[in-house]
Amino acid sequence: MRTAKTAAFAGVLTAMSVVLLFVGVIVSPLSYVLPIATGLLMILLIESVSVKSALLTYFSTSFLSFILFGGKETVLFYVFFFGYYPILRLSLSKIKIKLLRFILKLLIFNVAMAGVQLVLIYVFGIPFDNMFGKMGIALFFIALNLIFILYDFTLDMLVTIYDKKLKRKITGIIK
Repeated sequence: MRTAKTAAFAGVLTAMSVVLLFVGVIVSPLSYVLPIATGLLMILLIESVSVKSALLTYFSTSFLSFILFGGKETVLFYVFFFGYYPILRLSLSKIKIKLLRFILKLLIFNVAMAGVQLVLIYVFGIPFDNMFGKMGIALFFIALNLIFILYDFTLDMLVTIYDKKLKRKITGIIK
């Protein structure tokens, strides 16, 4: 019975993730916010079930979103970073030197965001236009880095809140 409940829980979170990404595709201003929110759902799976379930949900959501949606920017943000980062954080948290851990997180994030932009430009033919020129591109990446730092801090807070207040309730429902 536990396996069925776990699969159902992962399926529901996959469906919620796909719906959130769909809304991000439809409502343009949310195309950056909803991949972040969708990534936060992974915390529930990682903490309540397992990393394996979180990975399956990540791959399922990525696959379904690419097939179903025309707006690729939202999906690419999820696929390239926000979907798997909560899972990757577990490995990165084992690095004892905080500065090294922080630099590595920023490096992974920036490589992923550059990858998103390159895929958008060279695969999907979507130009990276900016009315502010090269300075605007630099400001865009600075803003993305600030958002990432807030996101990482938020993940830490959510894990703490989840462990203290929700874990027992959700694990009780699943098991």
